[in-house]
Amino acid sequence: MYAGNFIFNEIFPIAKETIQPNYYEADGEIFEEYVGNFTAGIKKTNYAIFKFSRSNDYSITFKYQNEWHKDKLEKIINIDPYKMNGDRSEVIRETINYYEEKYGYYSDIIKEKCNLVKTEIFDLLTEEEIETVARVYGEKMMEDYSDLP
Repeated sequence: MYAGNFIFNEIFPIAKETIQPNYYEADGEIFEEYVGNFTAGIKKTNYAIFKFSRSNDYSITFKYQNEWHKDKLEKIINIDPYKMNGDRSEVIRETINYYEEKYGYYSDIIKEKCNLVKTEIFDLLTEEEIETVARVYGEKMMEDYSDLP
C-alpha cells in the first residue's frame, strides 16, 4: 500500500478580524452567516493519497503538475490583494471569481495532472545509505557462509 499526503495551496479569503456568526430566519429555518472584512490569503488543504499494490519491490511517488504553486499564489496576492466586506460564502465565491477572471486562476485539482510514478527504492537513497545497505548485506552474507560446515 502506498500512503502519502499532498498539501494543496489555494487562494482563499481570510478574515481580517474575528467574525461572529449572524443568525437569521427564512422560511421557518434558521441560517447562519459570517459577515466581516476579508482579504485574499492562502489556504492549505492536506489530501491523503492511497494506492494498493501487490508488489513491494518499489516505491511510488505522487506527482502533480501544479501551475498554481504556493510561490506564484503569494506573488499574485502581494501584487494584487483582493479585499472585500460581506457574507463569508459570498466573499469566497467573489474572491475566486476575481482571480479566475483576471489571471485565469482555478482552485481545483485537475485529475489529468496527477500521476503516481513507480520509483525504484535505490532512487530514494543517498550514496551513503546505499553503501551502508551494501556493507550490512555483505556482513550478513559472510555470517551466513561462516556458519556452513
